[in-house]
Amino acid sequence: ALLMNLYIDVSYVSRIINSENTPLRKQARMYYMMMNQEDTYKYIGQTSAELSLWDQMEIHHIFELCKLDNKPLPIFRAIVKLEVKNVNKAFFIRETSYWGEDIEVHALIPYIDSPDEKIKRAAIKCMTERRVESAVNLIKKEAFLSSQHTVRLCLRSVLIIHKGNQTEFFSYFSQHASSSHTRRVALICLQLYDESSLKAYQNLYQQAKGKERVTFEEVEESISQYKLYGGILNADNTLSIIKRYASDNI
Repeated sequence: ALLMNLYIDVSYVSRIINSENTPLRKQARMYYMMMNQEDTYKYIGQTSAELSLWDQMEIHHIFELCKLDNKPLPIFRAIVKLEVKNVNKAFFIRETSYWGEDIEVHALIPYIDSPDEKIKRAAIKCMTERRVESAVNLIKKEAFLSSQHTVRLCLRSVLIIHKGNQTEFFSYFSQHASSSHTRRVALICLQLYDESSLKAYQNLYQQAKGKERVTFEEVEESISQYKLYGGILNADNTLSIIKRYASDNI
């Protein structure tokens, strides 16, 4: 009903808002959130079930509609704190990056070192989306404590936030990461970051031989394609043009 802009009588919705049928209950609560003017977000964060990808898309769309309608948005920090399901908590952390005030975004920095990888990655992406410079050191710390999947996210995030000299950081992972995929991402970051990191990249390229040199040639081709097509840097992909690197999702 929400996405098709259909009207349902509120008195009917109120009768099913606590239905034992989980999908029906979720849809009723989303409709309530969109249509109610007094206590719009009463039921946000009050579900014992994990939000499906479709649920997440609908809620994101509802927040967008509320924003366009000049309705006040919820206090995301409180929702994140109260949410018990990690998938849901990670989702609302990401939503904070789209809709939250700066003070709310900064309050989520501690989630970067969450033991749950979904939450950790959501927090890193949130900080990256909002370019939170004070989060860089914690993101770098997590790069040494996380899976290669998340190490790549940390590398991309440090590149995008762009604070301070990061030549040593990128150089380390370009040479010592256990995954060749991660080493390529680190080299891309090293080449793109600034003049200092570019010089370090060029020195490593000149010394490279055999398979290592092939890796550099792949990186050069990737960056050439990126520049040619005007790709956009984001936390999900180091270079949006590189489809084979596009699997780092929450």
